[in-house]
Amino acid sequence: MTGPNARWRGIPFDVVDGWPRPVPGCAALPAESGLTIGSIWLDDEERDWLASRPGLQSVRIDEHDGHEEYGTTPPGQDEPTEWRTLVIPELPVPVPSESRGHDLFQWVCDTHGTEGRLLMWDETQTWWLASDAFPELIVVSARADCPILPEPGDTHTLSLDPDELVPEAREQIAILRRAYNLPASSAPTN
Repeated sequence: MTGPNARWRGIPFDVVDGWPRPVPGCAALPAESGLTIGSIWLDDEERDWLASRPGLQSVRIDEHDGHEEYGTTPPGQDEPTEWRTLVIPELPVPVPSESRGHDLFQWVCDTHGTEGRLLMWDETQTWWLASDAFPELIVVSARADCPILPEPGDTHTLSLDPDELVPEAREQIAILRRAYNLPASSAPTN
């Protein structure tokens, strides 16, 4: 297989420079998220909408070697004492209905790990959500009436002074600006 999705089999959206192309005719907007790919900041209405989606799928779309090592730190200790290796699925994985609510974070960590870039969509293929641990944001492509589509200007990440970012973050921000036609400053001024 060749082309934009040569590595990303089973994904219904083209992935270019590590990010999915917007759904045709739809916006792609960023918003802040947490430090891991499972830290998707949604309110209860948005989480309920996501939980109700038919055929919800997920897959990592970053460059990774197929596994992630992580340590468990017992209570009262500062350093991990047990290390485990998580095998990261290379193909899309259905998100179990019981893991779509407040348990989504734990399911993502247990299935895909905590680092990298996660892509989620449903069987309608009319929207997608990409969650990136670095630079701590999500990007959603969907119609304007989609409940999880961020408001324009919801994130400060893309407006940070490039001199304050590490080179990898500067590169990702530049890719996002090009891929989604985002202005240099997309942050609220409050």
